[in-house]
Amino acid sequence: MVNEMNKNTYKPDYAIHPGEIIDQYLNAIGMKKIDFAERMELSVKTVSQIINGKEYIAPETALKLERVLGMPAYIWRNIDSSYRIFIAKQKDQEQYAIAQKWVNEYPIKELIRRKYLKQTKNINDLIEQLLAFFSVGSLDILKNQIYNVSFRKSKAFESKTENVLSWLRIGHLEAQRMQTPLFNRDQFISILKEIRKLSVNESINDMLVNIQKRCYECGVVVLYIEEIHNTFVSGAAFWVNKDKPVIMLSSRYKKEDHFWFSFYHECSHIINDSKKELFVDYDGENKEKDANSFASNILIPNKEYDDFIKRYKDEEINSIVVRTFANKLGISPGIIVGRLQKDRVIRYNQLTHLKRTIDFSIIHGDV
Repeated sequence: MVNEMNKNTYKPDYAIHPGEIIDQYLNAIGMKKIDFAERMELSVKTVSQIINGKEYIAPETALKLERVLGMPAYIWRNIDSSYRIFIAKQKDQEQYAIAQKWVNEYPIKELIRRKYLKQTKNINDLIEQLLAFFSVGSLDILKNQIYNVSFRKSKAFESKTENVLSWLRIGHLEAQRMQTPLFNRDQFISILKEIRKLSVNESINDMLVNIQKRCYECGVVVLYIEEIHNTFVSGAAFWVNKDKPVIMLSSRYKKEDHFWFSFYHECSHIINDSKKELFVDYDGENKEKDANSFASNILIPNKEYDDFIKRYKDEEINSIVVRTFANKLGISPGIIVGRLQKDRVIRYNQLTHLKRTIDFSIIHGDV
């Protein structure tokens, strides 16, 4: 969210260098620079450089100014610091005008809607906000952000990098503000099969909140972050630090089979892969194939699934058959329908009424 402390901050469009104040004071009292230099134990050249803004006010110089001119040393230092920062910002802002088109590649309106940026017509202010949002010191760093990312996205779509990075950053910010227990890998593994039973919960809200609670107990943050347009990402897994893993799920797919598969896919990355990597749903890598297998098997154990397919190979798979199998496994029938559709055992338009819709906007309740 936008930093509340910055809402009413006064931001002047000018700054006075301490040298101007010194020069005005010397003129007012009629003191020559050579005399002032002697009192300060500085060369005339150094005094001229200070007055012309070419030399910064060192702590020792500030103390001497306090003794000679009577103004406290910390004020001289503050004036000089404010001036230096102002000049640095001016240099940055000279580049901002050139960068405007590039900055607009980010989902600015969406970030404003979600209150991570404030509405403004000032491009310089907008860029400053964007740099603060990503917690980077310059445009060059923002442009050259390199993530060790594995994407699992539909080949039919081309994700927009700026939008994906913005979505991921929202997850980082939300996860950073949460206090969690230390990650317990063994405990997390032990509850995963229990968690899938939540899929039969009649209330989607209760199901989503309880998933978060059970994972939180193991030190895992689960976030439901609304998709940003042109991301085409269903989930991500990363570590905020060595003790806090995060699973992000988007609202791209509205059906429960996609939701549960993405959840367990990301769980696999938390359990089996490096803490230094960031994974965003994408097909192709061996690690992604492993994560896919993990998700499929934990939702519907391979042996049970194979036996089910063989049993009904020459028979029609209908609602009653699917519900019976789902009850045996203790999961929602919609998950089974999704697997059967993906494996082309049934058509994509068959039994879709058994798949429930997942809506993140209904969530209420705290972890």
